[in-house]
Amino acid sequence: MKLAWYFQTRVAGATMIAMVILLGLTFTFEVIDEVGNAGRDYGFKEAIVYSLFNVPEALVRDLPLMGLIGALMGLGSLASSSELIAARAAGWSLSRIVFLSCTPGFVLGLVGLALSQAVVPFTSVTAENYKSIKQGRGELNQSVRGLWHRLPSGYVNLGSVNSRGEASNIRWFEFDASQRLQAAAGAKLGQIRPGDWQLRDIRGIQVGEQQISSDRSDQRSLGVEIGAAELSLSRVDPQFLPPLSLWRLVDQLQADGLDTRRPALYLYQALFLPFSVVCLVLAAVGFILGPLRSSPIGTRLFMGIIVGLGFKLVQDITGPIALVYNTHPLLSVGLPALLALILAVAMFRRAH
Repeated sequence: MKLAWYFQTRVAGATMIAMVILLGLTFTFEVIDEVGNAGRDYGFKEAIVYSLFNVPEALVRDLPLMGLIGALMGLGSLASSSELIAARAAGWSLSRIVFLSCTPGFVLGLVGLALSQAVVPFTSVTAENYKSIKQGRGELNQSVRGLWHRLPSGYVNLGSVNSRGEASNIRWFEFDASQRLQAAAGAKLGQIRPGDWQLRDIRGIQVGEQQISSDRSDQRSLGVEIGAAELSLSRVDPQFLPPLSLWRLVDQLQADGLDTRRPALYLYQALFLPFSVVCLVLAAVGFILGPLRSSPIGTRLFMGIIVGLGFKLVQDITGPIALVYNTHPLLSVGLPALLALILAVAMFRRAH
């Protein structure tokens, strides 16, 4: 048990070192890039604050590369000091070494998934608001305009709605089974809550077989199941949404008969993060047990960066391809991890 804990601690420690180095490089390059956007009230200090807010997003984005380089460094140091050979001599099987090597990476992937749900959306929005205010454009508007939603028997349009559920200029249209307009109405104000839309100052028409009649009322309730938060999701860039919100957005778009590929792509990328990290760690284990067992640390780092950047490149290419050619997002998300897994299996066969 102590030997297993020591083994995992070495791999986890090397992963933490790789994380600090990569995050430091990412932070430095982002500050340099932001300084290029400097203005009267947006200078070097503001660029640093903005880049700090974006650190959690960079951490989640680069976790597979961090896991790969950390595993190469940790396992490589164990191999260089003959501790891997001692572990095999002590009766450790190859599968046990692989399992212990992947455990820190899998935990790291779960931490990344939790960060993408609870931390990254807040820090990303805060960063953009901070930058917008400092550049004199004011706080980003929290209300969205021109939202449409499909009802069981028609459609509803909201002129604007904010995060508190306060809506204005609401219009809805009801159709019969033959898609003939039966009624249309509009409300100047409304309070949007899931299952209970309270509308005020309403004017509407009823379309009959022979005539059209108008009516007016002070208040009316609509039993629409979704609330303002769910409606607003359709106007937010999916890459800034947490996985649970992406899940709700995909369900909402499916119910409305709209395209779900882009939010589904980001959802699968978030959910597959632990699996992607594990696949790259497996590739690292294959390299250490195979061709890089006695290589210097510089060679191991170089191979890790090459494989990690190749993984990132394939990931960045397959996503847009899935959107353009209408393939399932799961295929584009799983392909880079599958290639890493195939590479790991090839290295294991060579080690045997």
